[in-house]
Amino acid sequence: MSSDFMSEFPTLARLALSDEQRQALRQGGFVALERRGSGKLVVKLRFRCGGRQHVRYLGAAAEVAERARRELDRFQAARRWARELQKQVRAARLALRAAKTRSAPLLQQLGLAYHGFEIRRRRRQPLARPTPAETIHVTATFPACPQSQENLPHE
Repeated sequence: MSSDFMSEFPTLARLALSDEQRQALRQGGFVALERRGSGKLVVKLRFRCGGRQHVRYLGAAAEVAERARRELDRFQAARRWARELQKQVRAARLALRAAKTRSAPLLQQLGLAYHGFEIRRRRRQPLARPTPAETIHVTATFPACPQSQENLPHE
């Protein structure tokens, strides 16, 4: 266990979680307050790892529960931010797709189109090539040039 983890999250570090369990706890987990039959408050850390739920006893004091909650919030913050960022990116993509769909007819009237995120002029249609039956054969004859006749070798 790293000393950074121990100094930054002392309440969670007391539980001596394996690296795999800490990674699972970073992905999800929560502090649960439960009352026992005698009315005594019990604080537990619950998380899933390897397809099974793990429960660790934290103590019986409300201060322990609050301290563990704060540490767990900080420990899971990066994951929450990543999820929020994914949500924002998804919303931005949907908004961009909707804007492109709404603006496509106008762009088409202007002879423009989207190419990825860019707006470009539409490519011109290539000229249709004539079929062999439509091909015209032209034979060209050129008048002889007197100067060029002089430079030709004599046979």
